[in-house]
Amino acid sequence: MKTKILTGVLASVVGVVITLVSGFIQTPMPHLGVDVVYWGIPLPWIMRVIPTLFQTIDWLNLVADLVFWVIIVLIVSASAMYIAKKTTITRLSSSEH
Repeated sequence: MKTKILTGVLASVVGVVITLVSGFIQTPMPHLGVDVVYWGIPLPWIMRVIPTLFQTIDWLNLVADLVFWVIIVLIVSASAMYIAKKTTITRLSSSEH
């Protein structure tokens, strides 16, 4: 039980960190007559229209990115725990023979 809670909390923290770091990565988007720069992966959640210095945050895309990365981290950590558990069981059973 503690492991599942710890995994969920850790996945949430890592998901937030990945989302915030993705804010430094420019996302190529087609221009519609103005120069617009987008940041964020997989969904762009920061937008800046050139030549202004102001940035706009798309809160819906930000939340969607957070959810996306938390789910990805949960899947990866669950897979790693499953593989580690299977490997440990295999080693124990093979050492008995």
